[in-house]
Formats: sequence, structure tokens, C-alpha cells
Amino acid sequence: MSETTSLPTLFGRFTAILSEHERFGVTLRRISAACPALESEHPAIAPDLQPGSLIADLFAELSQHFVVEEAEAYFGTLVQERPTLLHRVAELKAEHGAMLKTITELCAITADDPESRGLPTPTRRLITQLEAHEETESELLREFFS
Repeated sequence: MSETTSLPTLFGRFTAILSEHERFGVTLRRISAACPALESEHPAIAPDLQPGSLIADLFAELSQHFVVEEAEAYFGTLVQERPTLLHRVAELKAEHGAMLKTITELCAITADDPESRGLPTPTRRLITQLEAHEETESELLREFFS
């Protein structure tokens, strides 16, 4: 580690990021809960599970989250301390862009289809992608701290 990076401060930043994962995880669980209802013959969607607002919430949460992760204080620190991680960090950043593009497409589905019947399949793919992404980030952090 460099002399300019304090481990408690750095660790605190990583802990804060993990807390954000939990926060947008709530929105993901709500979206996931809405999927079976959207697939039913007569969808009855609870007011707090309206797909349009949930997808918009997810876009806002993840956009902000990705900005924080990509900042010099997070990914930048990883690369500064361990330049060998540059390629893996670049891959994670590319995944951020791809996931935001997917969420934008999901927003279009909810706008074009009032019943959002086309939403469950791509939403489940996105959730799987996000889970894998989070696992990759966790592995990177474990490697960084070991």
C-alpha cells in the first residue's frame, strides 16, 4: 500500500459501497417479486411493485452507485495500489455501462407496454448479471486485501 492511502479510510469506503449493494438489492428484490405477477393471465401488481417506477428507481440507484465505484477513491485506489488489477477494473466498468444500457431498455419496455409483459425475462437476466458482477467485485476486493 502507498503511504498516502490509509487502510481504515480505504476500508471504510469499501464498506460504504457494500452498504449501497444492500440498498439497491431491496429494489432488485421488489422487481423480482413483480415478475411472476407480470407473467400471469391477469396481472395484479401491488402499488409498491409497479414496474415502471421500480425500473426507474433501479436506474437512478445504480447510476449513482456506479459513479461512486468508478471514482478515484474506489476503483482508482485499487489500480493505484495494484496496477495489475487495471484490466479487471476496466471489465467491471464496461459491465456498468452494459447494465445501465439494459436498464434503459427495460424502461422503454415499461413505457411501450402498459402491462410490461416483456419485462420478466430481461429483468431476470439483468438480476443474474448484477449478482455475478457483485461476486466479481467481492473477489477483487478479497484479492486486494489479502
